[in-house]
Amino acid sequence: MDWPLIVSLAVLTSVMVIGIAVLLWIEVRRAIRRSLAMMERMEAQMKGTLEDTQQLIQTTQSLTVDIQRRLHAADGIMQAIQSTGEASASLSKSIKGISGVLSNSITEARATLQNEQDTVRNLIAMTTMGAELWHKWQSRKSSKPSSPANEQQ
Repeated sequence: MDWPLIVSLAVLTSVMVIGIAVLLWIEVRRAIRRSLAMMERMEAQMKGTLEDTQQLIQTTQSLTVDIQRRLHAADGIMQAIQSTGEASASLSKSIKGISGVLSNSITEARATLQNEQDTVRNLIAMTTMGAELWHKWQSRKSSKPSSPANEQQ
């Protein structure tokens, strides 16, 4: 065989493997950055949800205290019934608000999680493909005879 051709093929193969490895490394870094950004967004959303929930709980607690105060201070049954109705409506509105905030947060989290699961699947597929290429290249490299007698045939 012609040595310059063998060396050229070996160099070309090495360049291709290095190129694939670099591209794979770049894509892995991008996926990790996207995952980190998604986690930061989710953390910010969770903090916002927590703050909204705490505010709604405080409002609910103040409404409960108000209901108790009004019940004790009521002059008559009608006044107590009216105050209770108003407080119950406010409490119901607060509970609906909490439910809406939690529902929106869960919906957004599901959508974000689905997108990131697709990214992770793609990353795993690319990693598996790269590992398979590497193993095939290694097995071909190790299976080629290196003795001069075989090269002359």
